[in-house]
Amino acid sequence: MLTGQAQLYFIYMLAVASLILAGEAFYLSFANRRSRRILVNHRLRRLADEVPAEQTLRGLLRERGLTETGDFIFGFVWLNRLYTQSGITGNPLTFVASFLLAGLALALLLSFVLGLSTPVIFIVFLLIGFVLPLLILRRARNKRILKFAKQLPDALDMIVRSLRAGHPASIAIGLVAREMPDPLGTEFGIVSDEITFGLSMEQAVRKLSQRVGFEGLHLLSVSLSIQARTGGNL
Repeated sequence: MLTGQAQLYFIYMLAVASLILAGEAFYLSFANRRSRRILVNHRLRRLADEVPAEQTLRGLLRERGLTETGDFIFGFVWLNRLYTQSGITGNPLTFVASFLLAGLALALLLSFVLGLSTPVIFIVFLLIGFVLPLLILRRARNKRILKFAKQLPDALDMIVRSLRAGHPASIAIGLVAREMPDPLGTEFGIVSDEITFGLSMEQAVRKLSQRVGFEGLHLLSVSLSIQARTGGNL
């Protein structure tokens, strides 16, 4: 049997766990509602606003937590990669700071109102400030990768038909970028724009694989890189 104090701590932990799950559900629900408002894909919507293509590319990369050259923006590469692959847009530092501040605020509230002990307060802060954002990012990344995997066969079929019609691989990628919805449409659009503004096919598809995190995409990236260097029947 649990003592009275242990039961109280157990209740508090259940409350915190419920709060974490509720916060995660709310955030993902908000993200899904936002994504449904995007028409064909996010890149085309921005181009429809008559924003120059190069500026659109820089904006798409920045809102994914990348530099204007498509590299990770800060030193914690694994966390930056997770944020980018989740598809959540905005400044990653702002995303992290919001959860840290929420965890601190809740910890202070529990401390002053309920008078909980320091270890319990610290655990609450860790759960809200660190565990919750990681759970949200991991779930968003997994959902995005599954959606990307479902779209990839249609994209491959489109690329094959374009190549059989005599178009180069860069044109085939641009066709996919125009015709496919998110997440694949915008990702291939970034590849198309990066090639247009100076990156090689090999560099662009390597960055694509890093942004998405889908293992099945690696073979396509290698194939496109080899075809761009040596030619032949892709």
